[in-house]
Amino acid sequence: MRYLAKAIFTSMLFILSAGPAGAQEKEANDQAKPARLFESDAVMTVTLRGPWRRMTRNTSSDERFPGTLEYTDSSGARRTMDIGVTMRGLTRRDELCDFPPLKLWFDKDSNKGTEFRGQGSLKMVTYCDTNSRYEQFYIKEYYAYRIYNLITPYSFRVRPMTVTYLDTERDSDGITRFGFLIEDVDDMAERNGVKELEIPMISPRRLDGEVAALAAVFQYLIGNLDWSIISGRDPVECCH
Repeated sequence: MRYLAKAIFTSMLFILSAGPAGAQEKEANDQAKPARLFESDAVMTVTLRGPWRRMTRNTSSDERFPGTLEYTDSSGARRTMDIGVTMRGLTRRDELCDFPPLKLWFDKDSNKGTEFRGQGSLKMVTYCDTNSRYEQFYIKEYYAYRIYNLITPYSFRVRPMTVTYLDTERDSDGITRFGFLIEDVDDMAERNGVKELEIPMISPRRLDGEVAALAAVFQYLIGNLDWSIISGRDPVECCH
């Protein structure tokens, strides 16, 4: 349940900018389209290459490592893109997981004409434990996002993937697990006519009442007891 409870943490950012103006524009923006990558919920088959063993030896590092992402596009063509990879997250990164969540960095000039066009960086939910029994946790987390998409447009779109991780510095068969990408916060904000606020905390009176109530009910629905829409664990960044 701990993995599922973290599924909506990043989704809480949208509430910060959903004040009265955001509420007035909500209906007009409900049909705004997401980026091409997130228009489909078809599972992408991806091969991700990087120096995984070296990278995960120091989970506190913010170094950007070189990597490649390979996939087959909708026309059947095989695509390979050079990317940057950094580790992200808190508890999963430092305490719980064998392999941390990732952030993938793209070159907008080189990804033109691909499913990733327009993307600068994206958060990726990866596997946590090599034991295949853990895979159901990642799938449940993905569906937590998808359920929230049905409830409100103020939610992050996600794209499911079957990911094979190959270490560029080791001779191994790699590991294949379910994973997914999370829509960029600026893209989600743009299609809803709002913006992200980078503040340490916020007064409940500044929140859109309907959106905040939906978020609270959803946290209860998925069994998340560790959350806040007015303050964060980081003293300079709201919220979690």
